[in-house]
Amino acid sequence: MCFYETSINITMERWLEILNDESLCNEKTLKILRHVFKSDNYKAYASEIVPELGYSHHAPLNTIIFRFAKRILEKYPDIDPPINDEGTIRYWHIPFLGIDEGSKFPWILRDELAVALRKKYLSDDA
Repeated sequence: MCFYETSINITMERWLEILNDESLCNEKTLKILRHVFKSDNYKAYASEIVPELGYSHHAPLNTIIFRFAKRILEKYPDIDPPINDEGTIRYWHIPFLGIDEGSKFPWILRDELAVALRKKYLSDDA
């Protein structure tokens, strides 16, 4: 089992800025992030989120998160993204930590992102 916990240079303040920027964070992305935020220990599997967004498979969620992360890196070139062993960017790892559990792979919100979501939705129930 491998725990992916590479740190990145995105502060809570920058996450809040990202969450409030509709050109970066659209409603589909926010639905995914809110679902993970509301989950125990900020940890959820794509298969748990799929029904909430009306999909039959997790592939669209992966695409939504990939595009979200890519937009973040385009707007903020100073961010050092996590890189995999092949030297390519691990886009999902920008908003999430993760654990390779074999056939399952949970997404875990980064601490700074969880705090930013809490601040964004403080008056809501997220």
